[in-house]
Amino acid sequence: MVYINVIANISILCDCASWAPPPFMDDIGIVASKDMLAIDKASLDLVNEHYGAGDTFAKESGTSGNSQIDYGYSIGLGNRHYILINTDEEKNE
Repeated sequence: MVYINVIANISILCDCASWAPPPFMDDIGIVASKDMLAIDKASLDLVNEHYGAGDTFAKESGTSGNSQIDYGYSIGLGNRHYILINTDEEKNE
């Protein structure tokens, strides 16, 4: 199985609700992995790097995304370590 995260239109609340606030960050990209936890950790790290403020979700919503990663790891959902391979030709030049 392959997992895909589209890191776009990031809101502090679920964007599935009609009352969700507008996104607070530009689109970052798409990541894929065979490890469900590694992909979420990579996505969280990309958001934090792009936002430039440490733990983005803790600052925006009061809840750290890292707690979900740590819990997922503790129950064996996957690995917290990953390797990013950038396929964006413009950024690789």
